[in-house]
Formats: sequence, C-alpha cells, structure tokens
Amino acid sequence: PQPVHDVTGLIRLALTRFTARLVENEPAVIEGSDPEGVHQARVACRRIRSTLRTFRPVLDETWAADLRRSLSELASRLGEIRDSEVMLDRLRRRARSHSIAEEDAERLLQGLKEGREVSRALLLEELRSPEYAALRERLAAASASPMVRPEAADEEPAALLRPLVARDRRRLRKSVRRLGSKPADAELHALRIRVKRARYSVLV
Repeated sequence: PQPVHDVTGLIRLALTRFTARLVENEPAVIEGSDPEGVHQARVACRRIRSTLRTFRPVLDETWAADLRRSLSELASRLGEIRDSEVMLDRLRRRARSHSIAEEDAERLLQGLKEGREVSRALLLEELRSPEYAALRERLAAASASPMVRPEAADEEPAALLRPLVARDRRRLRKSVRRLGSKPADAELHALRIRVKRARYSVLV
C-alpha cells in the first residue's frame, strides 16, 4: 500500500479496507452455509463504525453520525444471527460432552434455530432493499472522499492519532477503576465494549 501522509488519506484507507471486507462477505451471508461470512461482515460493520467514531473530532459531525446510524441496524441484524450461531455451537458441544443424542439435542434447540431463521429472513430482506443499496453507495462515496473538516484534512496522521488513542486508553482505565470487586454482568459487558473500542482505535 502507498504511504499515507495526511488524515484524509488515513481515513480513506481505513474506510476502503473495511467496506471491501463487508462487500466481499455479502455472498457468504446471503448463501448462508458458512457462519464465518456473517462474522466477518459484522466485524466489518464494527470497524467502519469504529473508524467514524475514532476520527469524529475531525469529521463532519452530521455526516459521520448519519453513516454510523445507518450501519447500526445492519450490524444488529448480523449480530443476532452470529450470537445465535455461537450459542448453538456451544450448546451442541455441551450436549455431546454429556452424551446427549444428537437428535434429542436438535429437538431441544429447535426454538433457538427457529429464532435464527427469523433473524436471517429479516437480514436477507434488508440486504435486498433499496435502503441497503443506498448504504453501499454511501460507503463507496465515503471511502473515496470522507467528509473531513477542512482545517484537519492535511494534518499529519500520527499527530492526530496519538491523542485519540490516548483518550480511549484513559476511558478504559477509568472504567476498570470504577468496577467493584464483584461487577455485574452489565458492567463487564460495558467494559468489554470499551476494550474493543480501544483496540480498534489502535488498529486503524
């Protein structure tokens, strides 16, 4: 890849990479036999949204917020299917470890499988909608020409990224310090999100 000399180029590179990842996994998501396709598409949505969040101080606020919001529903649909697939895999392994017959296990898991199929039908409907076609066009346009504020467009990437990464690290450390000796599940889940945000900002 060509070296990146300014913030606009760095944002363009990140959005191009993760948008390509989303599009490349569309066939696997639609075909439905490989759970990895759903996982990779979901990760791509997360990475695009994380990029927009990390660079929020230098992006047009309305433009970035609208794009993140549009990706949120798609990410949620992908997440519902991915979470169901992970749960099914875990329960099947648990059933095997307890010597439960496969046909009995599948019968017990029928409700979860039906829920996954409902989520899948809703996702396919979304992927075939005019709204999703418009979202793809917006992502392509964002990758080619992100709406960076004029005063920051030519800024040197490292000078911008250092304080942004430090910001996420500080927030993560504060979240850890606020946890008690017996944190609730919701608190641990919120911390997990903070860790991912900090990780994604480092990996931009």
